Amino acid sequence: MGTDTRVGFISPHSQSFCADCNRIRVTAEGRLLLCLGQKHSIDLRRLLRANPTEDTPLKTGIRASLERSREVMISAAGPDPSWRGT
Repeated sequence: MGTDTRVGFISPHSQSFCADCNRIRVTAEGRLLLCLGQKHSIDLRRLLRANPTEDTPLKTGIRASLERSREVMISAAGPDPSWRGT
């Protein structure tokens, strides 16, 4: 009782909201999904198991996936100045 935890449910895709989306998802199997409308994902579990004592490969994989997602989003929706990626 008394936590600030929030849970959100993702409704079926009924309209394009890519320009406003700022969420990433991790599946129960350890895959990082950056967009529900793309097939692109990264296997975080494999990266963690292959490099249990180093975080650089994990960070590199996540950054590469974020950049790939941004490129796909821009080509599909056009550049959005409100998108903030690093």
